[in-house]
Amino acid sequence: MPIECEDIAFYSEGVKLWGRLCRPEGYQPGERRPAVVNLVGFTGTYDYKGSSADLGDRLAREGYVTLGFDYRGFGRSEGRHRIVNPMMQVKDTQNAITYLQSRPEVDPKRIALWGRSLGAGIASYTGAVDERVGAVVSYAAVADGYRWLRHLIPGPDWQDLMKAVEEDRRVRVRDNAPPRTIGAYEIARKRRADYVAENADDEKLGHIGGEILLESAQAIAAFSAESVIHYMSGRPILFVHAEADATVPPAETLSLYEKCGEPKALWIIPAGDSQGHYGMFKGQNDPSADTPWARLTRPIIRWLGENFPVEPPEVRGVTRGNFRAD
Repeated sequence: MPIECEDIAFYSEGVKLWGRLCRPEGYQPGERRPAVVNLVGFTGTYDYKGSSADLGDRLAREGYVTLGFDYRGFGRSEGRHRIVNPMMQVKDTQNAITYLQSRPEVDPKRIALWGRSLGAGIASYTGAVDERVGAVVSYAAVADGYRWLRHLIPGPDWQDLMKAVEEDRRVRVRDNAPPRTIGAYEIARKRRADYVAENADDEKLGHIGGEILLESAQAIAAFSAESVIHYMSGRPILFVHAEADATVPPAETLSLYEKCGEPKALWIIPAGDSQGHYGMFKGQNDPSADTPWARLTRPIIRWLGENFPVEPPEVRGVTRGNFRAD
């Protein structure tokens, strides 16, 4: 059977989230396969450049059930406000796991996470605190939200932003004022020059950027995957980062790797083989084997196959029969 995909919905703390689930090639009714949840980054949606759909298809061709979804308030999911709240998105991810466990196609004890950028921080955090996660792939993770924002926003601008956040909080509490919004790239300022121009059309379509709640800055600053990553132990995790990444420095991933338990692996992509934070995403939805995206995903999928195989380890290579003493 070819890959079969369907739009699905599940609820996260009463909010209806939209997603896309794919059954793998060769799937037969009654089988239970391992699943991989794909997690997007800062203000991203599942439809953004088709990247999650492309990754879902690639993983489904390898035998996995795949799920990608929009966090609450973004994309096609419901939610009154567009707020980038990593801890809220951790909850959404945990509820996505619960949804997958209810699916007849999925082995409920074999669910992995694959995240990118802020989504990689969410994958790492969720894997650390939720033992239902059997493996994690983390690409260009944000380990500590406060440190990441300070990297993106210079000193005087940071002070102005924090004053605005505090005033917004004060008037909402005191006067029940409506929450203030801000352009996503006013928070992630270093990203504007190299990112907004490249992705202007996607922003117009609502797949990235746009207006978000100002309190997102406070929520991101309070997020720290590195504070819990030591709980990730006994389950495989792969950390990947581009050496030339100026948006999320490689030091973020190095911090996670150093604090994480075994088994773990660290891959740093040399500067000459990538184009910073976004360069490895080029070539999504391109069948060529020589695009940056193909060169990134191919070895990661191979690692996943070795460390989180489609067939459970206790089944692979076992020949059933009677014992013989030769």
